[in-house]
Amino acid sequence: MDRITNFRIGLSSGIVALLVGIGGIFDLGRFWYQDASELVLKSLLGIALGVWISEQIIRLKSARKWILGPDYIEGFWRLETRPSAESDRPSQHLLQHLGVLHLYFDKNSGRYRAVTTRIDGDNDVFRVTSEAVHIRKDDANLRYLNYFRIHHKKSAAQFGISHGTFLPASDLTDTTNKFESEIFTSDCRAMHQTAVKISESQVQKLICKYSSEWPEEYLRNERKNLNLTDEQTVDF
Repeated sequence: MDRITNFRIGLSSGIVALLVGIGGIFDLGRFWYQDASELVLKSLLGIALGVWISEQIIRLKSARKWILGPDYIEGFWRLETRPSAESDRPSQHLLQHLGVLHLYFDKNSGRYRAVTTRIDGDNDVFRVTSEAVHIRKDDANLRYLNYFRIHHKKSAAQFGISHGTFLPASDLTDTTNKFESEIFTSDCRAMHQTAVKISESQVQKLICKYSSEWPEEYLRNERKNLNLTDEQTVDF
């Protein structure tokens, strides 16, 4: 992402300038052209040191929050998926079940990855894993492209790609808390997905109540609420 890239470049440049400057202070009798190899060596050392330090800093969640500011997207998201308006196959698909997406920064690969928990009509829990291929800032919006794979014990392996936009943070939020995307699956389905971020305070409450199984319990409760709303609508 642009902010992280700029941070890396800025830190490396600062360290290079510091090393070269310190060398100049302690060696005032020499001009830079008298020892170009030393200048090159210090530059390379500064770049390497800057890259290493920046990688260690970026591994810290609090640092990524500070660097990315309103573009910080890690956390848990509530997903709703529906057939696209132009889709000619509106029948139910596994991805149309409500989902809880956990978007996180993989420290080993330096990429964003995600695991989505969903519950199908038979009350079976399944997962969708994905990895961001590309994320870039376009004006006020953060856009992404990723690929995903569906892991369901009762169906053949499915995969697909999606592209979407994280909407800008509002005046009431410090970071972006909504995104929309278009999904294309290996069985030729086109779907539209919307997501709202689940606040960190709500996640902590759910963890305290349900432990690590909270996404499943959250989805079951949400499904009950949706069914209740549908029944009330029919009564009227």
